[in-house]
Amino acid sequence: MAGCGTIPANGQYPTGSIRMEDIRAGMGGQEVWDLLGKPADVSYFPERTELVFSWRYVDIAGNLMWFNAHLDRKAEKVLWTSTTMDLSAQRPD
Repeated sequence: MAGCGTIPANGQYPTGSIRMEDIRAGMGGQEVWDLLGKPADVSYFPERTELVFSWRYVDIAGNLMWFNAHLDRKAEKVLWTSTTMDLSAQRPD
């Protein structure tokens, strides 16, 4: 996740001084929530028994992005993280 850096606190954006790159597999879901603040979105995928916490942020290029922490719903531990572009914020060319 190069270029994520430290994200300033503001509403649904991650809070605190933790860098998203510091979120690792095996961390508890509550620990991630405590470090980054309340997520903008929480989704559950029953077919994968996966819970996803998502925070919006602006990357170094000015793009609106999502940082996602994917958790094992039963163990409530981070399995992996991902970033995706927030396509709802994109203007058509």
